Amino acid sequence: MNDNLWPRTLRQWVTQGYPKREGGGNGNTESNRVDGGAIAPGDHFEFDLYPVGGWYDLMPIRGVNEVVEETDEWQVERNGAGALLKRWKDKDGTPEHVDFEMTSREIGERDYRPHLLDVDSDRLDVEGSREALQCGAEREKWTYYGTLFIWEQMCRSLGDLCMYESLVLDPGWIHDFNCAYTDHLNAHFKILLEEAGVPDGMWLYKDLGFKQRFFCFPKVLNELIFAYYKEVVDFFNSYGVKVLLHSCGFVEEALPLIQEASFDGLNSMEVAAGNGILKFAEDCGDRLVFIGGGR
Repeated sequence: MNDNLWPRTLRQWVTQGYPKREGGGNGNTESNRVDGGAIAPGDHFEFDLYPVGGWYDLMPIRGVNEVVEETDEWQVERNGAGALLKRWKDKDGTPEHVDFEMTSREIGERDYRPHLLDVDSDRLDVEGSREALQCGAEREKWTYYGTLFIWEQMCRSLGDLCMYESLVLDPGWIHDFNCAYTDHLNAHFKILLEEAGVPDGMWLYKDLGFKQRFFCFPKVLNELIFAYYKEVVDFFNSYGVKVLLHSCGFVEEALPLIQEASFDGLNSMEVAAGNGILKFAEDCGDRLVFIGGGR
């Protein structure tokens, strides 16, 4: 059993009697603002899957979260790839894309790519993951790391327009971007795996499509995206870690690519997007574990 809850849900539950962490969040005011100081749902409901970290600042320039405009309801922030994103303060959801600096290969390679070439252990919370792994093991849970990967990073760095144009007009830049990020992710998770410990699994999060449709042709995904997923999956598998892919949106046409990339499982949860998990299981349930979804 497992579930992922929006922070707003937890904030609302706290007002209705859901238990708080000891000390009301141990004095972490930012954490309290996000989730109301709520006890982690996995602890409270004793979920079978137990998150133990892995998330780190993937932006080229780490630690950048510059507020450039703000009201009582929302704020516009600049991230470490130069993008401006507008977020609600008291609502959950994906941010509005306002503006982007990395709109050409020249800008990307000059101002941002060099920052991805160095391994920076300060990006990682090794001790936090080590403690979480120990806690998960004591509770006999299925532990896992998690992170976003290249598609989500392109969206948050190049913006949708530049990204989609570049998939067609400058695929060489897309390859270089994805190669740099693949090396960056593997190098940092190597530190985490060897210094914090090895979990049971790894979740990679990305969205593949809209309702009934992909974001782009399967051929494009195959040529420009999934080779790098294969490299990351092989890296984690070499440590004995199972790799699961989460995707919102339509995924049926990507099933062959997902299997070729050697993913161990798929969380394709949106039935309304056209996903028939029972049919997926009939077709390839001997090669993939399916988590979530429905009829």
